[in-house]
Amino acid sequence: MAGVQVPLSYLLRCERKELSKVCAINPGVEHYGCLVDLLGRARMLEEAKKVAREMSMKLDSYVLGALLNACGVELGKETVGSMMDQSLDHGGVHVLLSNIYASANQ
Repeated sequence: MAGVQVPLSYLLRCERKELSKVCAINPGVEHYGCLVDLLGRARMLEEAKKVAREMSMKLDSYVLGALLNACGVELGKETVGSMMDQSLDHGGVHVLLSNIYASANQ
């Protein structure tokens, strides 16, 4: 997890204008999705939720799917609920939630 901390602290602190200026990119939803996926794989779920909540654009199925893939039952239900509210729930979402329940023996 230490290897994730340094880039994470920079990315979370970085303003969108700074990222554009320093890295010559305009972060898109795919960048946020990758960051949420990275945080989820590092089991840093609170940080992943924070990135998803505070991103500068509307949440989409990529970001919510990355969050869903990393979470447990409670956060999974919350994430699927959020996806349903935005009409982003498709078959794959329900399969992921089913896998979460199965891995939790529920």
